[in-house]
Amino acid sequence: MKGAGGRFAAGWFGFLLLSALVSPLLFSAASAMDASALLDGPSLRHWFGTDSLGRDLLLRVLCGTGVSLSVGLVSVGISVVVGTAVGAEAGYFGG
Repeated sequence: MKGAGGRFAAGWFGFLLLSALVSPLLFSAASAMDASALLDGPSLRHWFGTDSLGRDLLLRVLCGTGVSLSVGLVSVGISVVVGTAVGAEAGYFGG
């Protein structure tokens, strides 16, 4: 099973990316309040349960995935640019 960890990580990232792309379609359902389902526990209808306003927690987590991925990718991009610039300068000027 050589490389199973890398395949798992790539699959997980693909799932997160897919959920981030699909989540805007689910956003209206995630913000819908259901007064009959206040603070319900996990069930087949609401896998993560509901919050104090009756909103589905799984849909809300999936909607937050896009924002989290955007912040992560932007921060990695900034660190790559700054790190490359500092490393190139250190290599050119010798230290």
